[in-house]
Amino acid sequence: MELTITKITRTQRTSPKTNKPFTSVGIQTIEHGSRWLSGFGSAVNASWKEGDKIDVIVEESSKMDKEGKPYLNFTMPKVVSGGMSEQDRELLNEIKIGINMLTREVASVKALLSRPENTPMEEELPPMPFPTDF
Repeated sequence: MELTITKITRTQRTSPKTNKPFTSVGIQTIEHGSRWLSGFGSAVNASWKEGDKIDVIVEESSKMDKEGKPYLNFTMPKVVSGGMSEQDRELLNEIKIGINMLTREVASVKALLSRPENTPMEEELPPMPFPTDF
């Protein structure tokens, strides 16, 4: 989902479970108004600033805020080999399938256009007799 950042905060924290430090990133966006979205800091989002358009996955938490609304969390799209997200890879596969279909259709049209004039098309040929018709 493409979002436009209106506010961003970065807070250094320590995990109570692992006792390891991490960066918590909070963003507000045009699309979600005054609601905050929370996620983890990474090399990809380290340079984000207000006004940036970003591509993230937004999910509702099972925990509720003071107004009884679920917290919103964001994650980065998973990157697979070739530096593409899974969503982009699926889209690329759909495009490839479409191109293959179009290529076959163009080949069929070329074959029809390249046949000599006055050559009947298959639909115009008389049916082949079966051996029982002799």
